[in-house]
Amino acid sequence: MDLERLSNQARELRVALALRGRLVGVKLLEDRKQVKDIAKIKDTEGILTSCQRIQMARIIGWTTWETKENTVPFCSYILGLCPKPQDIESG
Repeated sequence: MDLERLSNQARELRVALALRGRLVGVKLLEDRKQVKDIAKIKDTEGILTSCQRIQMARIIGWTTWETKENTVPFCSYILGLCPKPQDIESG
């Protein structure tokens, strides 16, 4: 499914449901180098949570990316970017 078609479908769905924010899609990439192939990607500074990045996409319309180095450990673990942190493992 091409990106333009998905974008049109998302726009139609947003209008039909009268949503205030944008619909957000998530794509998991195998290699960090694939990020360069994505148009209009926003490189955020500092460490953010996954939900902050989703809000940036939903409210502002940014395309962002996330690695275990630029997100908090708990979010990295939930997304499968790193093993379970020791403090979570111990309960």
